[in-house]
Amino acid sequence: MIKVIVVVLSMLLFACSADHKVAQKIAVKSVIDSDRESFVDYHYMMAYIYLYDKQTDMALKEYKKILPFINSPIIYNEYIDFLAYLKRYDDMASALDDAIKRFPDYEKFYLKRATIFILRGKYKDAIGLLKRANNKFKNSGELLKTLGFAYVKIGDYENGLKYLQSAADIFKNDDHLYFYIANIYNDLGLDNEAIKSIKEAIRIKPNFITYIMFLGNIYEDNSEFRKAISIYLGTGIKSSILYSAIANDYFRLGQYYQSVKYYKKAYSISHKSIYIEKIAFVYLKQKRCHDIIYLNDKYKDIAKNSDRFKYILGSAYMCLKNYISAIGEFEKINKTSKIYVDAISKKAFCYYYLGDKETAVNTLKSALKSNSLVESLYLSLSTLYDAEKKWDKEIAVLKDALKKKVKNRSDLYFYIADIYYEKKKMIKESIYYLKKAISSDSKNANALNYLGYLYIDNNINIAKGIKLVKRALTIEKGNPYYLDSLGWGYFKLGKYKEAEKYVLLSLNKLNKLNRKNDIYVVKLHLAQIYEKIGKKKMAIKIAKDILKSQPDSEKAKAIIERLK
Repeated sequence: MIKVIVVVLSMLLFACSADHKVAQKIAVKSVIDSDRESFVDYHYMMAYIYLYDKQTDMALKEYKKILPFINSPIIYNEYIDFLAYLKRYDDMASALDDAIKRFPDYEKFYLKRATIFILRGKYKDAIGLLKRANNKFKNSGELLKTLGFAYVKIGDYENGLKYLQSAADIFKNDDHLYFYIANIYNDLGLDNEAIKSIKEAIRIKPNFITYIMFLGNIYEDNSEFRKAISIYLGTGIKSSILYSAIANDYFRLGQYYQSVKYYKKAYSISHKSIYIEKIAFVYLKQKRCHDIIYLNDKYKDIAKNSDRFKYILGSAYMCLKNYISAIGEFEKINKTSKIYVDAISKKAFCYYYLGDKETAVNTLKSALKSNSLVESLYLSLSTLYDAEKKWDKEIAVLKDALKKKVKNRSDLYFYIADIYYEKKKMIKESIYYLKKAISSDSKNANALNYLGYLYIDNNINIAKGIKLVKRALTIEKGNPYYLDSLGWGYFKLGKYKEAEKYVLLSLNKLNKLNRKNDIYVVKLHLAQIYEKIGKKKMAIKIAKDILKSQPDSEKAKAIIERLK
């Protein structure tokens, strides 16, 4: 031990000196005995000196000399950590295999060896080693945690969650562990379990924004925006991130005054231009176009430097039918901006509204020459033809887009199908293109639902239609439009209880989302269901309610006439 102290003192004495060789000579002279303890002390200190001198290869050689003679896992573990620092994982794996044989009761070696397996994607090898270690070291939280992680990596969520939950029972204050468990449950669509786990993380680390946002996002994914707002406000934290999330949720609820209020709060803290842009967007949604112009005057620097704001301001001028000013704003947008192509489309529509249809079409055609792979340009051009009721030209534009290497081919097929069905009343052609949309993307929920509803509403194949709608609902759970399609399918089969259940679910969700313009068809379905099951008063009441917003609805009038 005296020799060790001498060496340490020597090293410290000359540590600040540039002449490390002098330090090495003193270290050598301080250890003159040839016994094992002196041998280990000497080479161990030499390893440190070489490390200080950044001679890593020499340091490793010194370590290797003493490894066969040490009886404690501490220095061995230090050597392994050094290898990890150097990212010499092959040497590290070999050293760990040897360490486990020599020190079978040292848990850290098993964990580190398993980590190497995991880093290399050898999850099954990691699981095998960890399970053996777990049998040896009962109730080891770290082993259970790593074992659970490895199982998750191979997609065995049942075992993964089992071991992770066992680790959580031991590490009751490990907020990161609960957060990780919550993420797994969330990915599996098990919202209640995810909420329970993230609440545990929040219990341990209250008001940690990442956890608060995660909990709020779960509610938002289920369209429970008021619950999310309650969570955010409940923290009492003054944060631009939380205020922005609250504003987003109020926007989704259609409560635009509250949305603007919290975007303003977010801006007052961070002074980020994005919040002024979002306020402008909310105003645009409300058609408060003069307020957008006021923002332009008040926040001149933001307006000058923000392409998004220019785009919104141009849209506001369009709303006011000041198309010349709108074109001026759209032309200011940088060509490298992500919204440049959308601005081109808007500019084309301004020309169209000015009565210059030729320039409108040519603006889009010119843009397509340099941006031929941008679907939105094709869609804008098709929309111009749609406004002119030139359905064949509209279809031709979309088919031309399909000849290019565009990304959203499935959506283009969907749009063609919609034109054939809604505009040209050609059901067979619509079915053909909807099938093309689904074959192009089996998860195109819109196409699945559309084809399903088409089969149902036209009595082509009701059972198959229901299956297609159910597939759409597995992709977009709780989508109110798909729920209505499912309810209508059950109505067609004469299963009126099921029909009522799903149509009511659809109606409630649409009301929560404030989708007043989309409720008409769903209400009509519900009135027809009530008519069939003998709830005449309710059917008449709904039909009369429909006529308030849709006075020309022949189907609503027919229901009232039949039930007089």
